[in-house]
Amino acid sequence: MERRGPAEAGGDGRVASYAHRAQLRENGQLLDCLDAVIMLEVRAELSAHGWDRNWPAAPAEAMLPGRWPGSRDRGSPEKVPVRLPTRLIEQVRSAYWHTSAEAIGLLRNWHDPMAARTAAEGPAQTEPGPFTQRRL
Repeated sequence: MERRGPAEAGGDGRVASYAHRAQLRENGQLLDCLDAVIMLEVRAELSAHGWDRNWPAAPAEAMLPGRWPGSRDRGSPEKVPVRLPTRLIEQVRSAYWHTSAEAIGLLRNWHDPMAARTAAEGPAQTEPGPFTQRRL
């Protein structure tokens, strides 16, 4: 039987070829697009910090828009869109959150001590004033 290339093999050959290339990219053996290069480097960075493990899911608070306390005021003016696997994005977010949660809390308390005190004490119990809305 003569061996045919993916283009000659029809639909199944193209699917197999695509799956093979995707697996090579996933393993860091084929760096033919920016997505694959960034994915490889993100994994290397996770490994360098010892964060390449399973983490508990990050809380909903980690998904809020805006900058975390202590982050730089400015980012890069250039944006580079990349497609990364969802599980890698979740791993990075969870690793950052769980590694930084204590420091974030301390920064928030330092920045806004009244909010920290209120959060620790719970809602204030006050007498209704003249401008307090009352339920009928």
